[in-house]
Amino acid sequence: MCDGSSYTYVDTTASGVNPPSVSNLTFLIDTTIDGAAYKKFSSSGNGNIYYNCLAGVSTIVTFNSTSMGGVSVARIDQTLLKANSPVGTTWQNSINLGSGITAQYDWSIVAKGIAHTVLGTNFPDVIQVHLSMSIIVPLVGTIPSAEGDYYYAKNVGLVDNELFDISSGIPVLQLHRVLQSAFIP
Repeated sequence: MCDGSSYTYVDTTASGVNPPSVSNLTFLIDTTIDGAAYKKFSSSGNGNIYYNCLAGVSTIVTFNSTSMGGVSVARIDQTLLKANSPVGTTWQNSINLGSGITAQYDWSIVAKGIAHTVLGTNFPDVIQVHLSMSIIVPLVGTIPSAEGDYYYAKNVGLVDNELFDISSGIPVLQLHRVLQSAFIP
C-alpha cells in the first residue's frame, strides 16, 4: 500500500442486500503510532484503519472500534499476515472485552504461491491465511465463534475473504468480501 492507493471491496453477503454492499479503502496520510510508521486509510463505514508492514509482517490498528460480539473497544491491534513465514506458521491476537472476557484470534498460514481467481481476475501468487475466532469466558472456557480465510495477492494485498459464524455449530456465511478494483500507483 502506498501513497495514492485505493481499494474497492464488494461484500456479496451483506445482510442479503441486493446489490451487494461496497466498501472503499483510501490512503489518506502517513502517521506514527507508538514510534512506528503507519499508513492511515479511510474505510467507508469503518472509520480509519492504520496499516503497517515491516519485514513482511502486516499489522493494523483501529481506534474506538467494534470487536467480536459488538463490544466497543478503545484500540484493536491485529497482525493479519506474516508474508515471509512458511506454511504452518501460527500466531495469536487477543482483545480484552471487559469483565474478564477475551476475544482470541488464532491465525495460520495455510498455503503460499497458489493461484486464486476473484471476479474473473486470476492472481497467480497468493497467500492463504486461516482465522479461528473464539471468546474466552471465565468459569466457562473457550467458545468458538467464527472461522475465516483471507487471500493476499503479491503486490496487491487482500483480494478475498470469507467469514463463517460457527457459534451454533453449523457454519453460516457472514461475510464474503472480494476485491472489485484497486488503484496502486
